[in-house]
Amino acid sequence: MARRLPDPNRYDAEQLPIARSILADPEKAHSSQVWWARLFITRYEAEAAERVGQPQFDADGLQG
Repeated sequence: MARRLPDPNRYDAEQLPIARSILADPEKAHSSQVWWARLFITRYEAEAAERVGQPQFDADGLQG
């Protein structure tokens, strides 16, 4: 049986609030958690910036 890869958008949606809560109060988190949160937010924002201005396509491959 084939395995499905996890949906990266779902993963980001689940992890984003966690990263934000760590950065909201970094004194309560371990230093590795703070680094992870900073890297996660940076990657998330960079990918979002790349999507801005790019055409969006629907399921048929047509620009919508």
